[in-house]
Amino acid sequence: MSTIRLTVLASGNGSNFKAILDAIESDELDAEILLLVTNTANCGAAQKAIKAHIPVCTCSLKSSGGRTRQFEIMSKAITESKSDLLVLAGFNLILPTQIVTQFENKIINIHPSLLPSFSGGMSPQPQKAALEGGVKVSGCTVHLVTEELDAGPIIAQRAVAVHHCDTVDSLANRILKEEHIVLPQVIKWFSEGRVCISDGRVSIRNTE
Repeated sequence: MSTIRLTVLASGNGSNFKAILDAIESDELDAEILLLVTNTANCGAAQKAIKAHIPVCTCSLKSSGGRTRQFEIMSKAITESKSDLLVLAGFNLILPTQIVTQFENKIINIHPSLLPSFSGGMSPQPQKAALEGGVKVSGCTVHLVTEELDAGPIIAQRAVAVHHCDTVDSLANRILKEEHIVLPQVIKWFSEGRVCISDGRVSIRNTE
């Protein structure tokens, strides 16, 4: 078992990125973040990466000069990083087919709902949809990324009770706390070689 090498992709504040960093720094996770890719200049995730001395590839649509060039820059940076696993931690851009195919079964995403319910959209849309749907339980899902949006095999989920007094913000905040737990945990499973993928399903090998 060796240290797993990560590229993290994020577009926002970077709280899940920070959760991964914290797990590494506390020796709960044997991993190294080689690169942060962001499509949002000066976002919170980028600032956290710079503070941690992690290289940042910023490829916004505007600065790249168009979608094709944006994907080219992103793909080149990810390929050259030679990472073992790509982690989408609040990344609001759908990955091009080239990257999904190149890193098949090596890209994971965190989504703020219990997939397949309320798929698509970024926070807070799934949480808002959960409240409007009147569900009693929501949560978050870590899944493999495929060409079909939010439809890849589910790796892990954590449930959150929905209270009658919840607002979108209060529900989103409780779900986010669970995201900070489950995302580093799934990365750890990958680092330990425990993730088994077969026939479109994921199982976690017991090490005992």
